[in-house]
Amino acid sequence: MGKPAFYRHEVRQGEDYSVNLDLKNPDGTAFNNSGYTGASNIETLDGTIAASFTVSFPDTDTVTLSLSKTVTAALSPRRYIHDLKLTDAGGLTTYWIEGDVIVSKGVS
Repeated sequence: MGKPAFYRHEVRQGEDYSVNLDLKNPDGTAFNNSGYTGASNIETLDGTIAASFTVSFPDTDTVTLSLSKTVTAALSPRRYIHDLKLTDAGGLTTYWIEGDVIVSKGVS
């Protein structure tokens, strides 16, 4: 696996958030995520963990990152950073995604 892909999440404070991402091998074919686990933290720019995405695999080439409205309500409006790492059954970890999480406050 090469450099992780970049992904920006735009999240509204106090709302549920979920995104499905298709996983591809470097050659563009679908990545088979069978047997993998995932982890994805949301951190402040100084490295403090502010929250974690729930990571699930709805099918063999898709990963879902989710935040409940309770979690998003606890996040201050600002820019955070995140990554997604997948670990295979043998313990090998690969970083697939890195990027930012922009949390905005509702205005109405």
